[in-house]
Amino acid sequence: MFKKLVLAAVAAVGLTGSAQAFDWSGFYVGVLGGFSVARDADGCSDCSVTLPGIAKVVGYNWDNGDIIYGLDEMFVVSFWPYDENVDVRKIEWQKLFRVGTEITDNVMIYGAVGGGIAYVSVDGSSDHLAYGAIAAGVEMALNENAIWRTHLQFSRSRNYDPCSTCYITAISIGTGLSWLL
Repeated sequence: MFKKLVLAAVAAVGLTGSAQAFDWSGFYVGVLGGFSVARDADGCSDCSVTLPGIAKVVGYNWDNGDIIYGLDEMFVVSFWPYDENVDVRKIEWQKLFRVGTEITDNVMIYGAVGGGIAYVSVDGSSDHLAYGAIAAGVEMALNENAIWRTHLQFSRSRNYDPCSTCYITAISIGTGLSWLL
């Protein structure tokens, strides 16, 4: 079912696009909305949390034919509204190096690697942490400037956990629009 939806979306955008391949080169800015599921890597089940969030994306791409190279910077704010169980806030800043390839004239898939720094507050206790990240995504050019993007990321950090001092793993997904400037 998902494959059919993706193929239908690619075909629909392809019919409205030009005959030339999309030029991915240049600066871009964007906004993604999504969520992150974080947990203690050692399996502490009461430490799992799902955080909705929003990200500002800024970057630059170099289009070299069918291969696209890019630097991506994200500023992410995640939160869990206070309730009787937990109050979580997270602010992240990260940089990723991306390499992508065109799969149609206006659709690119990419992989990325990088890292960042996060400020995390859980029930009033806070700390900073560094993390490494790997990511993958797909971008679809809607016209000459607007791009729809879906981004999936896995990250792993050390030095902060409300339950212990062990590794924290997170899987994040975001989707939204970016614009070539």
